[in-house]
Amino acid sequence: DLSKNDLSGLIPAELGGMVEIQQLLLYNNELEGAIPTELGRLENLIQLLVQGNNLQGQVGGEICDLREGALSDFRADCEREVKCPNDCCTSCK
Repeated sequence: DLSKNDLSGLIPAELGGMVEIQQLLLYNNELEGAIPTELGRLENLIQLLVQGNNLQGQVGGEICDLREGALSDFRADCEREVKCPNDCCTSCK
């Protein structure tokens, strides 16, 4: 759980190599930029929480495709700068 740690900068694309991870909790930090499409490799991911950051851009189809598998909880700041297509996010703040 990396939430509420005042993390800043970009979400590292290298996290997409952690294929066994089931939770990626990055909410309430100071992260910016886009959500890396490499996270779409996390086929075992159940929970992806990135709300409460300064993220922006379109959520990639690779990440949305995870909703057809294990990913059941994906939260982002869709009402701000993150564009979450076709109900990809389970909760938009």
